[in-house]
Amino acid sequence: MNDEQFNVQLFDVTGKNVMELREVKAGAREIPLAIGHLENGMYLVNVFTASERQTLRLIIH
Repeated sequence: MNDEQFNVQLFDVTGKNVMELREVKAGAREIPLAIGHLENGMYLVNVFTASERQTLRLIIH
């Protein structure tokens, strides 16, 4: 990802959007996510700008 602002979306395995961060500042290398309320399992994290998208897996156990 380049230096644009980006958005982060977190989805559970059913496709439900469980968290969203908008317009995260460019250059952020770490983004704190409050995930203590989430159940154990696999989640998909979409990180995207106006021109790019990356999807990552997050496993909570």
